[in-house]
Amino acid sequence: MDTFVYVILSRTPTRVGRMIRYCTHSEFNHVSISLDANMLEMYSFARLSAKNPLVGGMVKENPYRFSLGNKQDVNVKIYRIPVTNEQYNQISSFIYDTYTDDEKYYYNLIGIFNVLFKSNLQVYKTYICTEFVSEVFKQGGISLLQKRCNTVSLKDFESSLEPFMFYHGNLYDYPDLAHMYEEESIFEKDDFFLRKGVRREIVNTFTVLAILIDRFHVS
Repeated sequence: MDTFVYVILSRTPTRVGRMIRYCTHSEFNHVSISLDANMLEMYSFARLSAKNPLVGGMVKENPYRFSLGNKQDVNVKIYRIPVTNEQYNQISSFIYDTYTDDEKYYYNLIGIFNVLFKSNLQVYKTYICTEFVSEVFKQGGISLLQKRCNTVSLKDFESSLEPFMFYHGNLYDYPDLAHMYEEESIFEKDDFFLRKGVRREIVNTFTVLAILIDRFHVS
């Protein structure tokens, strides 16, 4: 039986998404990796709360997050990449080890400058979405992106993965997913859409920024 991993480029209908597309001159603003076709095992680095784009980390994503819970069209490109069983196991192990690490991983706000300006700023145990998926490829021995992980852009994914195009269109029309939207229970329940209050979000934002600054000095 053939084994595949899936890379999802998405154009999310958010203010931050529009800003990223403007700065990167890309059609898309986010990338995720899934271990199965129906996206029940999909991971990336993104915001941890729907109302706070400044605090992010590693998330087990579900498609509802892409439109922040709204039934808006979300344009996606999905690539199906063949891998060996050994590569699949290496990829799975790296993803799960990162996801369950006791020392929490965070979204690297500083790392955005690496993609925009080809710099090499390092922050301990942080990624942005493009860097994370690139690192997954590296850990799995997949040599499709010939750049440093922290400088890979969304356009690089488009050009390098073009031969593996599997689906292009509205996320909600994706055949392996469309029939599941009536069964919300299939998606992992979390507090992504929970309103935590402005004061709590401000405190959380400054706490995480302090952690990032400290980790920047450690690296």
